[in-house]
Amino acid sequence: GATYLDLGEAMTDLYNTVEGGEETVKTYHLFQDVLKKPVAEGGFGLTEEDILKHANGVISGKSTSTGKPSDDKTHVSTKGAEMVSRLIVDLLEKSDSSLKNHIAK
Repeated sequence: GATYLDLGEAMTDLYNTVEGGEETVKTYHLFQDVLKKPVAEGGFGLTEEDILKHANGVISGKSTSTGKPSDDKTHVSTKGAEMVSRLIVDLLEKSDSSLKNHIAK
């Protein structure tokens, strides 16, 4: 009786059609260029030193080949979390789950 939402398929569909392509998709994850980009430009405004000191091991994780911080293609940024939330709401609204009756409009 559980509701199944195929978030993987929804994210893939979005990533394949999103305006701005790969550059937009990068902003949904913790890519180094996004972490270093100024906040005013949609980034986090971190320096490489900030990233290396960061308590979050995902952000400060180092590439085994270069020893430098590497891109995180798994975990989402704040913008990515908002995108995932919207996808979940859209999927719930299209489902037969009674949970859709509790979505704030």
